[in-house]
Amino acid sequence: MSAVPILWLHDATAGDGKSGIGWELLVGTSRDGIKTAYVDLEYVGAFAPTPVGDPGNHRLKIGMLAAMWPAYQSTGVRCIVAFTSTGVADVADILRESIPDAVVTTCRADDAETVKTQPDAVPDVAVDTTGLGVDEVAEAVRAAARNWPFGDLEGSALRGG
Repeated sequence: MSAVPILWLHDATAGDGKSGIGWELLVGTSRDGIKTAYVDLEYVGAFAPTPVGDPGNHRLKIGMLAAMWPAYQSTGVRCIVAFTSTGVADVADILRESIPDAVVTTCRADDAETVKTQPDAVPDVAVDTTGLGVDEVAEAVRAAARNWPFGDLEGSALRGG
């Protein structure tokens, strides 16, 4: 199997533009010739009441993403942009357990003031969105995340079907 780059985009505030940033990341990777899945985990992981041991439904969301991955993969998708309102400390570990060969980058995109007042799980990458448009935030995310999805991976392994 080849590596599965997953960018887990989150912030502390619902309605702060994660879906728009995720969409711009999808457009950018598509422009680079890489088939990318775009998954809003708030929708695929909607369930109430939340389980006692999984207050943000993160295990459910990741389980849903893992269940969808073979279908995406069969159509040539090579990486995933997933987004949700909150981060969780062990999301990368849960993803690696659920999706074989996952290479996970967690990214918090939020304004600097919110980051100071609402600390949560420490992401691999943090991008200050203050004064930036959605397309600029997406470019900042890719740059901060080692030119995601390429990073330490061979670009040729991600291209094509």
